[in-house]
Amino acid sequence: MKLGCDPVNDRVPVEEGDGGKERRPKTGTNLRSIGLFGGGVKSPPTHPRGMENARKLERRVASCRRCSFVDQPFVLHRVYSWLPPRVRVLAIGESPPPGRKVGSLYHLESFDRLRLSLSLLLGVRMEEVLETLRRSSVFFTAAVKCRPPDRRSLEGMRRNCVPLLRGELELLRPERVVAMGRFASASVGEILGLEPPEDLRGILRVEREGREIFFTPHPNYLFRFGRGLIGEVGRILRD
Repeated sequence: MKLGCDPVNDRVPVEEGDGGKERRPKTGTNLRSIGLFGGGVKSPPTHPRGMENARKLERRVASCRRCSFVDQPFVLHRVYSWLPPRVRVLAIGESPPPGRKVGSLYHLESFDRLRLSLSLLLGVRMEEVLETLRRSSVFFTAAVKCRPPDRRSLEGMRRNCVPLLRGELELLRPERVVAMGRFASASVGEILGLEPPEDLRGILRVEREGREIFFTPHPNYLFRFGRGLIGEVGRILRD
């Protein structure tokens, strides 16, 4: 099974609105200057049991060239260094904020709306979100790993990112998967052979391959429109 992305042979197909041009990445990433291999980005020390997995997952993201992207926050901000020793719950969101932005969940030096929404779900301060997730054996990933140029790019990038998400599921072996929002639900459904719910304003629980699968609204939706579900979704993540 091919989990990485070949920079030469795996160009993304031309889509409507691309002007007939092949989409190539706008930037690349040097693993030895950024991420787990150095670069001075602050993050917690990875537990020895998680270091090998963290390196594998980061390499797969850093080497992927299927899409045009703005940057690679999963590498720039050492996302996989936050892996707990054992991932009990894998929560899946949408993507880093699209466009020329600097914020993302794991970029602790900038404001991030998802981190704000998760602080409400978890009942902690924003600066405590990542450590709270880690202590609870929860890892929060995304259906799209790289920062999209715009929201119109999300669906194509989501499809291209399915092998990376499948690789996370196979490597981390979580007991529970929580797909949060439309894009995460579509990818989880594709990987596990499930039909995601058409209406994501509620919560759906199913079992597949010996693990619990939850489909829920995205945390930012809950923050704005779904406050009545916050307690239940918070328990799904932490209990």
